[in-house]
Amino acid sequence: MKLLTSILKISVLLIFLTSCSSDEETFSVEGSWKLTSWSVGIPVDYNNDGVSSVNILEEVPCDTHEVLIFNNQGVVESDNTFHSEIKIALTDEVLNSFSYSVECAEGIVGMAANYAVSGNNIMIDETMATLEGNQLVRVFKGAVKIYNANYSRVLFEKDLRLEYTKM
Repeated sequence: MKLLTSILKISVLLIFLTSCSSDEETFSVEGSWKLTSWSVGIPVDYNNDGVSSVNILEEVPCDTHEVLIFNNQGVVESDNTFHSEIKIALTDEVLNSFSYSVECAEGIVGMAANYAVSGNNIMIDETMATLEGNQLVRVFKGAVKIYNANYSRVLFEKDLRLEYTKM
């Protein structure tokens, strides 16, 4: 009788353990990720369409074809990074308004780097990226300088947030 009770308990335990499913979504970083947002958190209407956006890619006339390709060997590469020069100036401190100077770059700039994945974090060389749903987010602290109105002096720095969407 003890043997039958033990077998029954083990059977119930096995059924319970195998029927439980994880709500965690497994998501691989491997593959291609297109740059979909380049933001410093300041709304702008650079293209004068009456709609402001914090995503500078929606406002500037520059071509954006940046795609990060993560392989299964721990290498990420891109042969067409977004490298246009964008300068931002604080024009009115009271109204908190800004002006932009944009110079679209021509040509191709490539890059390759090692990467390592730990949970939702991806270390790309010395920079941490994070998986947020189907977005890969990279934040570069203090990477964008905000100038005075005539671009002669740096007033402060803003973080640059890049968002990539898996293709």
